[in-house]
Amino acid sequence: MSNKPILEVEKLNVGYQTKDGEIHAVQDVSFKVFSNEVFGIAGESGCGKSTLIKAIMRLLPENGKMDAHSIKYKDQKIDRMSENIFRNEVLWAQISLVPQSAMNSLNPVYKVGEQIVEAIQAHTSQGKKEARERVEELFDVVGLQSEFMDSFPHEFSGGMRQRAMIAMALALDPGLIIMDEPTTGLDVLVQEKILRRIREIRKQIRSSIILITHDIAVIAEMSDRIAVMYGKQSQALKTLTPQSQ
Repeated sequence: MSNKPILEVEKLNVGYQTKDGEIHAVQDVSFKVFSNEVFGIAGESGCGKSTLIKAIMRLLPENGKMDAHSIKYKDQKIDRMSENIFRNEVLWAQISLVPQSAMNSLNPVYKVGEQIVEAIQAHTSQGKKEARERVEELFDVVGLQSEFMDSFPHEFSGGMRQRAMIAMALALDPGLIIMDEPTTGLDVLVQEKILRRIREIRKQIRSSIILITHDIAVIAEMSDRIAVMYGKQSQALKTLTPQSQ
């Protein structure tokens, strides 16, 4: 693990405007993610873990408001970037997301492989043949057979759809991959297969990973360092290694 942070978040706050006033979902969160590490964020349901990530990725709903002292990715102040530059140069290309309920994130009327091909072509100059070859490689990495590229999402099991979303997140070789509750909604056996595959993927790539879950056992097993969020006005506590728990 490198001593140089790949992501630095300082004093991040998120609020939601409601008819009853503003709700503070995340307050004064600061943390660093280093190169080639798995950084776990744990916390009970509703404490603000997913809101934190949506804020960093600029995916908050219209009534959400974020402010931060600084959010830097590889020394780029991404919170100061224009929306156009962020979406074209950072989102997916440098920081990718496996969202919560990723199994339902695929477009049901497009073949799975074509959706990943489209994501690759949107950010690179690759032709369709090259992009399909890249998707074949990615399917192999996540443990899917290449013939499933031409299948629709409803033809995939829940675990297969989850793997397909992980493949999409890997498509552009981002430096940071955020996995938000990657095993939620899966049965115990499928969860174990997904976690085993994530461990195998980590050996093959150089990306850092933020792993978000309410499952302390998963965090302890997978992470190099851990931060904990709690309470109605959530904040990241001190980080620790799983061995020190």
